Amino acid sequence: PHGALHRADQILALAGSVGITRADGTYEYFLTAEDEEKSNTILHEAGGGSGRIIGFNIGGNWRPKKWPRENFLAVAVNLLNRFQDIEIMITGAAKDIKDAKSLANSANSPRCYSVAGETTLNELAALFKKCELVISADSGPLHLASATGVTTVGLFGPTSYKITGPRGVGKNIVVHKEVGCKIPCYSEKCDNDYECMKAITVDEVVDAVSKELAENIRA
Repeated sequence: PHGALHRADQILALAGSVGITRADGTYEYFLTAEDEEKSNTILHEAGGGSGRIIGFNIGGNWRPKKWPRENFLAVAVNLLNRFQDIEIMITGAAKDIKDAKSLANSANSPRCYSVAGETTLNELAALFKKCELVISADSGPLHLASATGVTTVGLFGPTSYKITGPRGVGKNIVVHKEVGCKIPCYSEKCDNDYECMKAITVDEVVDAVSKELAENIRA
Protein backbone atom coordinates (compact mmCIF):
# COMPACT_ATOMS: atom_id res chain seq x y z
CA PRO A 1 0.00 0.00 0.00
CA HIS A 2 1.05 3.58 -0.69
CA GLY A 3 0.06 6.96 0.67
CA ALA A 4 -0.44 8.17 4.24
CA LEU A 5 -0.63 4.71 5.73
CA HIS A 6 0.68 4.07 9.23
CA ARG A 7 4.08 2.37 9.23
CA ALA A 8 2.69 -0.49 11.32
CA ASP A 9 0.00 -1.13 8.72
CA GLN A 10 2.58 -1.05 5.93
CA ILE A 11 4.68 -3.67 7.68
CA LEU A 12 1.65 -5.83 8.47
CA ALA A 13 0.54 -5.64 4.84
CA LEU A 14 3.98 -6.77 3.76
CA ALA A 15 3.84 -9.67 6.22
CA GLY A 16 0.34 -10.55 5.07
CA SER A 17 1.47 -10.73 1.45
CA VAL A 18 3.60 -13.77 2.30
CA GLY A 19 0.93 -15.49 4.32
CA ILE A 20 1.67 -14.27 7.85
CA THR A 21 -1.48 -13.72 9.90
CA ARG A 22 -2.16 -10.03 10.26
CA ALA A 23 -2.59 -8.40 13.66
CA ASP A 24 -4.48 -5.25 14.60
CA GLY A 25 -1.49 -2.90 14.49
CA THR A 26 -1.12 -2.31 18.23
CA TYR A 27 1.98 -3.30 20.19
CA GLU A 28 2.92 -4.18 23.76
CA TYR A 29 6.22 -4.23 25.66
CA PHE A 30 6.92 -6.93 28.21
CA LEU A 31 9.22 -6.60 31.22
CA THR A 32 11.09 -8.95 33.54
CA ALA A 33 11.05 -8.83 37.33
CA GLU A 34 14.70 -7.77 37.20
CA ASP A 35 13.83 -4.77 35.05
CA GLU A 36 11.10 -3.80 37.52
CA GLU A 37 13.47 -4.08 40.50
CA LYS A 38 16.22 -2.06 38.84
CA SER A 39 13.75 0.65 37.86
CA ASN A 40 12.61 0.88 41.48
CA THR A 41 16.21 1.50 42.54
CA ILE A 42 16.73 4.17 39.87
CA LEU A 43 13.49 5.89 40.82
CA HIS A 44 14.21 5.98 44.55
CA GLU A 45 17.82 7.11 44.08
CA ALA A 46 16.49 10.03 42.00
CA GLY A 47 14.15 10.97 44.84
CA GLY A 48 10.91 9.78 43.27
CA GLY A 49 8.23 7.23 43.90
CA SER A 50 6.01 8.97 46.45
CA GLY A 51 3.33 10.41 44.16
CA ARG A 52 1.59 10.02 40.84
CA ILE A 53 4.40 10.09 38.28
CA ILE A 54 4.23 12.19 35.13
CA GLY A 55 7.00 11.37 32.67
CA PHE A 56 8.57 14.16 30.63
CA ASN A 57 10.65 12.77 27.77
CA ILE A 58 12.49 15.84 26.51
CA GLY A 59 14.82 14.22 23.97
CA GLY A 60 14.51 13.28 20.34
CA ASN A 61 16.66 11.91 17.56
CA TRP A 62 16.64 15.17 15.59
CA ARG A 63 16.16 18.83 16.40
CA PRO A 64 12.97 19.66 14.44
CA LYS A 65 10.88 17.19 16.48
CA LYS A 66 11.84 18.63 19.87
CA TRP A 67 9.48 20.85 21.84
CA PRO A 68 11.17 23.93 23.37
CA ARG A 69 12.70 23.33 26.79
CA GLU A 70 11.07 26.47 28.21
CA ASN A 71 7.67 25.02 27.29
CA PHE A 72 8.37 21.81 29.18
CA LEU A 73 9.42 23.93 32.15
CA ALA A 74 6.22 25.99 32.03
CA VAL A 75 4.13 22.81 31.91
CA ALA A 76 6.08 21.33 34.83
CA VAL A 77 5.63 24.38 37.06
CA ASN A 78 1.92 24.62 36.21
CA LEU A 79 1.22 20.95 36.96
CA LEU A 80 3.28 20.89 40.16
CA ASN A 81 1.34 23.88 41.47
CA ARG A 82 -2.04 22.53 40.39
CA PHE A 83 -1.66 18.92 41.52
CA GLN A 84 0.03 18.44 44.87
CA ASP A 85 0.02 14.63 44.56
CA ILE A 86 2.14 14.41 41.41
CA GLU A 87 5.85 14.25 40.72
CA ILE A 88 7.62 14.81 37.42
CA MET A 89 10.23 12.37 36.18
CA ILE A 90 12.39 13.71 33.35
CA THR A 91 13.78 11.07 31.00
CA GLY A 92 16.21 11.15 28.13
CA ALA A 93 19.37 9.69 26.66
CA ALA A 94 22.93 10.44 27.78
CA LYS A 95 22.98 13.43 25.42
CA ASP A 96 19.97 14.89 27.27
CA ILE A 97 21.47 14.77 30.78
CA LYS A 98 22.49 18.44 30.88
CA ASP A 99 19.11 19.71 29.66
CA ALA A 100 17.20 17.32 31.92
CA LYS A 101 19.09 18.39 35.04
CA SER A 102 18.73 22.04 34.09
CA LEU A 103 14.99 21.58 33.67
CA ALA A 104 14.68 19.82 37.04
CA ASN A 105 16.69 22.56 38.76
CA SER A 106 14.66 25.31 37.12
CA ALA A 107 11.40 23.73 38.27
CA ASN A 108 12.74 24.26 41.81
CA SER A 109 10.76 21.46 43.40
CA PRO A 110 11.75 18.21 45.14
CA ARG A 111 8.90 16.66 43.17
CA CYS A 112 10.75 17.17 39.88
CA TYR A 113 13.85 15.08 39.15
CA SER A 114 15.86 13.59 36.30
CA VAL A 115 16.72 10.00 35.40
CA ALA A 116 18.12 10.93 31.97
CA GLY A 117 21.07 8.78 30.97
CA GLU A 118 20.52 6.42 33.93
CA THR A 119 18.55 3.65 32.24
CA THR A 120 18.74 0.84 29.75
CA LEU A 121 15.86 0.50 27.31
CA ASN A 122 14.14 -2.10 29.50
CA GLU A 123 14.63 -0.04 32.66
CA LEU A 124 13.18 3.01 30.93
CA ALA A 125 10.16 0.96 29.90
CA ALA A 126 9.74 -0.21 33.50
CA LEU A 127 9.87 3.40 34.71
CA PHE A 128 7.29 4.45 32.11
CA LYS A 129 5.03 1.65 33.30
CA LYS A 130 4.98 3.29 36.76
CA CYS A 131 3.79 6.58 35.28
CA GLU A 132 0.25 7.84 35.16
CA LEU A 133 1.05 9.72 31.97
CA VAL A 134 4.03 10.45 29.71
CA ILE A 135 4.52 13.60 27.62
CA SER A 136 6.90 13.33 24.67
CA ALA A 137 7.53 14.53 21.16
CA ASP A 138 7.50 11.92 18.39
CA SER A 139 10.31 9.58 19.45
CA GLY A 140 11.23 6.03 20.35
CA PRO A 141 10.50 6.65 24.05
CA LEU A 142 6.98 7.87 23.16
CA HIS A 143 6.26 4.53 21.48
CA LEU A 144 7.96 2.66 24.32
CA ALA A 145 5.76 4.38 26.89
CA SER A 146 2.64 3.64 24.87
CA ALA A 147 3.67 -0.01 24.56
CA THR A 148 3.82 -0.38 28.35
CA GLY A 149 0.16 0.66 28.61
CA VAL A 150 0.63 4.14 30.06
CA THR A 151 -1.36 7.10 28.73
CA THR A 152 0.74 9.24 26.39
CA VAL A 153 0.47 12.83 25.19
CA GLY A 154 2.40 12.93 21.94
CA LEU A 155 3.58 16.28 20.52
CA PHE A 156 3.76 16.13 16.73
CA GLY A 157 5.19 18.75 14.39
CA PRO A 158 7.24 17.81 11.31
CA THR A 159 6.12 14.17 11.42
CA SER A 160 2.60 12.85 10.89
CA TYR A 161 0.79 11.08 13.72
CA LYS A 162 -1.21 9.32 11.00
CA ILE A 163 1.99 7.65 9.80
CA THR A 164 4.16 7.32 12.93
CA GLY A 165 1.77 8.00 15.79
CA PRO A 166 1.86 5.76 18.87
CA ARG A 167 -0.07 2.50 18.53
CA GLY A 168 0.70 0.94 21.92
CA VAL A 169 -1.84 -0.60 24.26
CA GLY A 170 -2.02 2.62 26.30
CA LYS A 171 -4.35 5.54 25.67
CA ASN A 172 -2.71 7.79 23.08
CA ILE A 173 -3.46 11.52 22.93
CA VAL A 174 -1.93 13.59 20.13
CA VAL A 175 -1.37 17.36 20.11
CA HIS A 176 -0.69 18.76 16.64
CA LYS A 177 -1.20 22.16 14.99
CA GLU A 178 -1.68 22.82 11.29
CA VAL A 179 0.64 25.64 10.25
CA GLY A 180 0.43 25.36 6.47
CA CYS A 181 3.56 23.28 6.00
CA LYS A 182 3.83 19.98 4.17
CA ILE A 183 3.62 17.27 6.85
CA PRO A 184 5.57 15.09 7.13
CA CYS A 185 8.55 17.09 5.94
CA TYR A 186 11.46 15.15 7.50
CA SER A 187 13.64 18.21 6.97
CA GLU A 188 16.61 18.72 9.28
CA LYS A 189 16.78 22.43 8.44
CA CYS A 190 13.57 24.43 8.84
CA ASP A 191 13.03 27.69 6.95
CA ASN A 192 10.10 28.53 9.26
CA ASP A 193 11.99 28.35 12.56
CA TYR A 194 10.35 25.04 13.62
CA GLU A 195 6.96 26.74 13.65
CA CYS A 196 5.04 23.45 13.71
CA MET A 197 6.44 22.52 17.14
CA LYS A 198 6.41 26.04 18.54
CA ALA A 199 2.74 26.34 17.58
CA ILE A 200 1.89 23.74 20.23
CA THR A 201 1.14 25.89 23.26
CA VAL A 202 1.83 25.28 26.92
CA ASP A 203 -1.87 25.73 27.69
CA GLU A 204 -2.88 23.02 25.22
CA VAL A 205 -0.54 20.49 26.80
CA VAL A 206 -1.48 21.50 30.35
CA ASP A 207 -5.17 21.17 29.48
CA ALA A 208 -4.71 17.71 27.94
CA VAL A 209 -2.70 16.47 30.92
CA SER A 210 -4.93 18.10 33.54
CA LYS A 211 -8.02 16.48 32.07
CA GLU A 212 -6.44 13.04 32.34
CA LEU A 213 -5.17 13.64 35.88
CA ALA A 214 -8.50 14.98 37.08
CA GLU A 215 -10.29 11.94 35.67
CA ASN A 216 -7.92 9.57 37.44
CA ILE A 217 -7.61 11.10 40.90
CA ARG A 218 -6.87 8.40 43.43
CA ALA A 219 -9.55 7.71 45.99
